[in-house]
Amino acid sequence: MNPIWYDFKRTFIRLSVVILLIVSVLIAVGLGYLVKSSLSSTNNLGNINVVATTSGDKIIGYVFDNSGKPISGASVVVFSEAEVAQANNGLGFRPVNETSQTTTNSSGMFITSVVPNGTITCNVTYGGKTVTLISFLISSVTTTDYALSSGTVTYSSYSSYSGETRSRGGLVVGTSETMYSTPSSIVASYAVTGNKELIVASNVYGSNLKLYVGFMNSMPSNVTLNISSLPNYVKLTYVGTVNSYINTYDIGNLNANGSYIVVEILNSSSTNTGNTGSSSGSFGFSRFYPYGYVTDYVITTTYAQLLPFSFIFPIMMLYLSYAIFAKPRDSGALKFLLARPVTRRDVFINRYISGVLTALIIAIVFSLVSLVTIELIIGARIPLIPILPISLSLFVGLVAFFSLTYLFPTFIKSSGGYLGISIFLFLLFTIGYSIIGAILGLYTNLGIVKAQYVLGYFNPLGIFQFGEYYVDKLIGAGLVSDASGVVILPLVVLSSVLWIAVPLILGYMRFRKVEI
Repeated sequence: MNPIWYDFKRTFIRLSVVILLIVSVLIAVGLGYLVKSSLSSTNNLGNINVVATTSGDKIIGYVFDNSGKPISGASVVVFSEAEVAQANNGLGFRPVNETSQTTTNSSGMFITSVVPNGTITCNVTYGGKTVTLISFLISSVTTTDYALSSGTVTYSSYSSYSGETRSRGGLVVGTSETMYSTPSSIVASYAVTGNKELIVASNVYGSNLKLYVGFMNSMPSNVTLNISSLPNYVKLTYVGTVNSYINTYDIGNLNANGSYIVVEILNSSSTNTGNTGSSSGSFGFSRFYPYGYVTDYVITTTYAQLLPFSFIFPIMMLYLSYAIFAKPRDSGALKFLLARPVTRRDVFINRYISGVLTALIIAIVFSLVSLVTIELIIGARIPLIPILPISLSLFVGLVAFFSLTYLFPTFIKSSGGYLGISIFLFLLFTIGYSIIGAILGLYTNLGIVKAQYVLGYFNPLGIFQFGEYYVDKLIGAGLVSDASGVVILPLVVLSSVLWIAVPLILGYMRFRKVEI
């Protein structure tokens, strides 16, 4: 039998290692339910999303789930009037006078009649969750104090405005979900799904209407945005014509380099290219999440809920080094093994590789169980691409800490001494560095966030922190600007490689000469 496979099997079938694997599975399942509990309390992920518009005396809408699939049989109730007022950077509203009711068809579409006059409120309910839409129109917006979208998908959202005008031109998600456009109000509402599709509801359509999309890293401050001034702040790209009330566009091939998305519809009868001022058109803007708001919210919430359990994984590797190396050397089992026709190199390398394979299985099992559990209980498919950095950073962090603890038994024969120094370093890297980083951040120009990332280079577990940074950057979670200039990918890779390779090489050199 292959010696590596033999050592791996002996390592992996240990009762203690099996228990560690079971614990990681239980943590993964528990994490899924903690995420579910957190998301349920926010009412953001009800697995129901709506884009809708009005045309004449009709409301036309499309209802879909968190995976972008249409929902049939959703209840739609329209109210002809509502009391609407802005308060605390959000919209307060009270629907009155129910006028019509319908359900969505097999394609997720609905069409229902409305009373021609007055503000409209529309409640869409499915699976015990309700999305409320109201009609609202603003001719321009002053970019001073803005609120981000809190819906399942990315809707246009802004809270500070000038020149308020209300009409039935567009329907948007209620409570701080507002749409800003010229009085023609062509764009009614839109959403970006996890598979990088843009769904736009428009109250008019035709081959003469062109849709443009642009991205910005940050919103301009203290300026008035309208259809004429918008091209001064964002480069817009043509993505297609508006052919129906509900339109879907693939934006996966765009250079989506920005934290905000701008959607604009212009009348193509002019010579406008989308990047010069115009008075004929409509636009909306919001935070942009490349893999959809669900992915962003689930992953960031997962990281927050995982924090109390993160210490368990390094302990697993600490114990693994103890079980396969420190304890056998202290008890004399390693000396007995070396009396057989086997080299020290074989013993050292084979057991190290078996530990690395165990770390790989723990990382894969934990990631997959967490992903499957979360998808099953919230009803949304999370793309694999953002999950890969999480799994990779977990694996690399486990291997780096395993390499460090695997070094100690070559210098310390006593298993008690090994446990003492390993536990001390574990507490230093997990708790001590956080305290040191906070102190450095307060008394230097770095700030706490940057100080924590700088210390991450000198921590075998720092890859966990860097992994979270790159995942946040990938899914558009924001907040990464606080670490700009500090987190540098080549340095992250070099740090991880050194934390793995240096202890391994030193340990091997020592093990070749030490008295067992």
